[in-house]
Parts: sequence; C-alpha cells; structure tokens
Amino acid sequence: MNTTSSANQVQKNNADSDSNHEVKNDVAYRDGFHFYFQYQAYTIHAFGSAILGKEIVYLDDKIVAEKRSFRSKSCLAFEIGKTPFEIEFNMVNSITGELHCSLIKDGAHLKTLKRALKKSNHLTVTNVLRLLFLSAGIGIGFMGTLVLGEVAGLWNIDTVISYFN
Repeated sequence: MNTTSSANQVQKNNADSDSNHEVKNDVAYRDGFHFYFQYQAYTIHAFGSAILGKEIVYLDDKIVAEKRSFRSKSCLAFEIGKTPFEIEFNMVNSITGELHCSLIKDGAHLKTLKRALKKSNHLTVTNVLRLLFLSAGIGIGFMGTLVLGEVAGLWNIDTVISYFN
C-alpha cells in the first residue's frame, strides 16, 4: 500500500466514524477489522482478524507489532521515535462483532474508532443452530465410520481410540 492510498484510507476511515458514538457495520469475516489513524506525518494501520485472532499494527506500511489474541481486550505496544504508543482492541459485543480500536500515546487516549460485522455475519440463533448441526453431523459421521469400520473388520475401535489418547 502506498502512502497516497494510506492517506486516502485514513480520510475515509475517519469520515466514516468521526463521531465516537457511530459504529460502522462494514466488516466481513474474511476481511477482518481495519482501523487507520493519522499521527503527524505517520499512518498507523491496525488490523484484527475476525477469525484467527491475529492482530497487527503497521506504521507507514511496516509491521511494528503483532500477536495472536482471543481475549475480548488486548493491547499492542510500539514506539514512534522514543514515544511509546499502544493500540488497544476491545470487543464490546460478541454477537454483533463490535470492535473498538483505540490509539494511546504515552498513556493518554488519542482516538477511538469503532467497527462491527455486517448484519449478515452477526451471531444469530440461526447461525448458532447451523454451527451446532454441522458439529453434530461431523461427530455422528466420525463415530459412524468408527463403528462401521469395526463391524467390517477394517480396524479395532480400541486401537483407534488409543491413538487419540
């Protein structure tokens, strides 16, 4: 990403959620959460994966901090010059996927941007039931394969179970 497109992304990002009360519902699971901050001549890009828990902070397109976290709140520390900065991710609502990202300079809050998953990606009763039925189907299929393999004499269930212990 070049600096011109970074600057354009910062302007779009800030225009989208300039108010601290507005939450943009524009995030898809596969794309993850992207937050752009402008500090002096620097562009700070914070990325959080919606699936894998990977968090990365870029300073002018160079990685300055990264980690994997599945907690509802996490911080990534980095420095600009000798000044300490932090990016704080805070998952406010797991059902709607609302994530707040704050830029902190030397312990003082500078700005918070807010994003949420698109409504089609919200954790709904239907999506939970789909996940449960998928998991049950996989489990029943696995157990059925074990039993049929035992009956057909292809393997011994005790041997297969001991493999997993």
